[in-house]
Amino acid sequence: GDADSFLKDDFAMYTVTVNLQLFLVMLIESLELAKFNVISANTDGVTALVERTRNEEYFNILEEWSKQTKFTFEVNEYGLYVRSQVNAYIATIISNGVVKKVKVKGEFDPEGYKDFKRGYKHPIVAKAIYDYFINKVPIKDTIINHTNILDFCISQKTGGNFVNELHLYENKQAVIKTLSKTIRYYVSKKGGILLKRDKNNNSLTNMLKGNTVTLLHKIENKPITDYNIDYTFYIGKAYDLYERITNTKTKLMKKTSGSLFDNLIDYE
Repeated sequence: GDADSFLKDDFAMYTVTVNLQLFLVMLIESLELAKFNVISANTDGVTALVERTRNEEYFNILEEWSKQTKFTFEVNEYGLYVRSQVNAYIATIISNGVVKKVKVKGEFDPEGYKDFKRGYKHPIVAKAIYDYFINKVPIKDTIINHTNILDFCISQKTGGNFVNELHLYENKQAVIKTLSKTIRYYVSKKGGILLKRDKNNNSLTNMLKGNTVTLLHKIENKPITDYNIDYTFYIGKAYDLYERITNTKTKLMKKTSGSLFDNLIDYE
């Protein structure tokens, strides 16, 4: 309830939350002792790798846990599960081998960044990853063929201690434009350098190092090519996410560095 509501009971809330978490730890322990690999867990569920030949054994553990705790459970079978962290993933829920639903969370959600109260961050990157894993479309193709400029944009609000500035050259002269606290921009082949100035010490911080940007105040009726988008930036961001999912960089390090990392990292 609201902070001042007479229905609000912090003790009851935390009691229920902590109890559920402890019960979930019990379930995880039971699964791990039975050699089921629990690959992630949060406050309301667990995700485990289950061999199809061991389905019955898996469900027996769930049923026993349900009897002990008096909690009911719901099971989803994933056909695909791609994640960068516990609350950032793409998963296909299947039934009898047929995809019933695609779940997306966190940085994989093409719509997730479009919260205009909080700002959003180039949704095209999430869309490219989604289309790659769900629709088998190459990452680069999704990005360079996309025509909605808003999906390339970054929208953000700067704190009260800072002033946003755009540093650029116009008519062969250096120009500094003071911007509002809330800005929307995209990375372009030509444009200005986006900085924020600390009011306390006058120091400047580059908000997107190595890249030039163009502000987008309003949508114009013009071809996407006229926006002069720097597609390499967005393709790079998409591959950064892909490499975090697949561990590509770590595998490359091991391949090129020999046994240097062997005792430091478990690659399997």
